Amino acid sequence: MQYGLLVSLLAMMLATVQAEDALYAGLPFLDKPTTVKDVLILREPPPGYEPATTEEEWDSIFRDNLFPDLQPYTSWVVKKGRPMGLSRLATQILALQSSTAANRLAVVVLRGGRCYRALPTGIEHVLKLRVDSCLEELCSGAARLGLRLPDTVFVFNPYDTPVCRLVGGCWVPVFSMHKRYDWALKRSLDSDVLFPHMGHRFDRLVFFPWTAKDKRGLLRASMQARMSPSCTRVALANLSASPRGAPYLDCGFVRNYREDFHMPQTFMRPYVGLSKHARYRFLLNADGHVSSSRLGYIMQINSVVLKERSPWLEYYYRSLQPGGHVIEYSADTILDLMKQYDDPARDAELRALANASQHFAAKYLTPEGKVRYAVRALQEYSRLFTGMGDFVRGIKGLLEAPAAADEEVEEENGGREGAKGRGKGKRSDDEDEDGVEGGGGEGQDGNGGGDGGAGEKGRSFLLGRGRAARDGGEATGHWTPGRVRRAELLEAIRSQVTVRRRRRQGGKSNE
Repeated sequence: MQYGLLVSLLAMMLATVQAEDALYAGLPFLDKPTTVKDVLILREPPPGYEPATTEEEWDSIFRDNLFPDLQPYTSWVVKKGRPMGLSRLATQILALQSSTAANRLAVVVLRGGRCYRALPTGIEHVLKLRVDSCLEELCSGAARLGLRLPDTVFVFNPYDTPVCRLVGGCWVPVFSMHKRYDWALKRSLDSDVLFPHMGHRFDRLVFFPWTAKDKRGLLRASMQARMSPSCTRVALANLSASPRGAPYLDCGFVRNYREDFHMPQTFMRPYVGLSKHARYRFLLNADGHVSSSRLGYIMQINSVVLKERSPWLEYYYRSLQPGGHVIEYSADTILDLMKQYDDPARDAELRALANASQHFAAKYLTPEGKVRYAVRALQEYSRLFTGMGDFVRGIKGLLEAPAAADEEVEEENGGREGAKGRGKGKRSDDEDEDGVEGGGGEGQDGNGGGDGGAGEKGRSFLLGRGRAARDGGEATGHWTPGRVRRAELLEAIRSQVTVRRRRRQGGKSNE
């Protein structure tokens, strides 16, 4: 009896393995009609889609993106023949405190692998959530991957637009999530250093049989409050509503947040979730007022990605090859491109594009990949300074316990900063995964997005906070960012300016 049961169990296991092998053999295009007939969502990397883990695999990403961002600062160090003094960081922070972005910026302290943040009075609740989500993902992910976070202090800009231009350019790196780039001259137009948006979790791969895909190009978007009525999204919706564009495009808006813009009803389209995006052969990404984080979501799908030609970029864009990973377009060229690619002779070319884009996302853009990039960025940043480690270890007023949402300490006035906008939080103008499941800024309570709009913390394609707890690791709460007393931190930073002045008076300036 027991022997028969064992044989049955082994047979079931063998059948499961064989079915899985057959499924994986059909990737990425599922051409065999008996394999899959509907959308396939994988939350674990199948063979051939493993994440990059070695220095060699990451080298090209750092060379294309991180090192050029840091080049103005590393060049200063080389030219001067010495590291930057901490007074330079102090002067930068004080300058930003006097700018129009003062109530948006977080000063972050990393010490002993833990994250602490000092937030300004009056920071929008959605930005506070974004800071905390980012730091929680950073510190928990680094610990789980065995990556060393340096003891350091840095400025993190959680807002959508870069900030260095507000002070005439930065003289130490300030980390932002979006900035502008001159593709013709191959140089940044902003001196911010790009940092991954940890709130967007590209944590799955999505497949649909290639031959069954709708051959039109799909875009679902939101009209954000500060977007121009002449933006590409509006142009695409207009084309899609026209007789000449309708055969090639299914583009439109699911929401209009701009109250003074009368949205024609023909521009509105029904919501399409991420899994349903896979039913289209072409997926369009269009910027709003900054780069759209939707790009990473649609790159998870086995469809061709069309990316708007734009000066806005995120941390990985310079590694994307037009014609290799994506097709670049403008509102003026999109219809001609769609007509050109509506040719069976170009099917192999389109398959290669879709395959390369999806593999890039699986290799580099996962939550694990974002942590690896962020840790390396912070390591390189810290190497620019002298005395950073000793300074951080001597900072007073670090608090292990996170503040309650309505008890954020505001030391400057001796009062309390009441947290605003609980629950889902105010939607930022950040160009997120508009029209993709999980849209709405940071998701429920600011914790990521994903299928079904869940703000769930426990799911991940390759690196999951919930998975760590399930497998015996530390639960999410352990990594909630601690607070650093703002007044004490700023006083410690200001003291570095005093030290510099004294050195100058004594002829011993470190700058």
